Amino acid sequence: MSPLGPHPTATDSTVELRLPATANHVVVARQALSGVADTFGWDAAFSDDVRLALSEACTNVVQHAYRNATSPGDMVVSILIEAGRLLVAVSDDGMGIVSPSHSDGLGLGLPLMRTLSDELQLNSSDGHTEVRMAFSPTSAESAGE
Repeated sequence: MSPLGPHPTATDSTVELRLPATANHVVVARQALSGVADTFGWDAAFSDDVRLALSEACTNVVQHAYRNATSPGDMVVSILIEAGRLLVAVSDDGMGIVSPSHSDGLGLGLPLMRTLSDELQLNSSDGHTEVRMAFSPTSAESAGE
């Protein structure tokens, strides 16, 4: 088992979205996460950090995963609350991770996700890539809002 715990299954309390890997659908993923944050009463700063990390992961899929494809493939976003932690995973079946010298991005997304999350795992093999992040939520009440 990985340090982030088991991967969410269909029997867990998980929000899972399968979306076309387009910029418009990054917004949909962010809105879904906002709904979860509102439901659990997390403080605004925490919610903003998690949404930013999710946006970076989804944007990486949009920009890199299907860059040679004639149409965008899918990205899968999973949101799981387990044992007081928030687990967020973004996966795709695109071209996998390429070395930074072959990328057209600035290379800031993964370091930002690492900074914003408590834990970050990156797995890529056989064209399947998954970014998993763990966060420790704080409530608006405990943050003094």
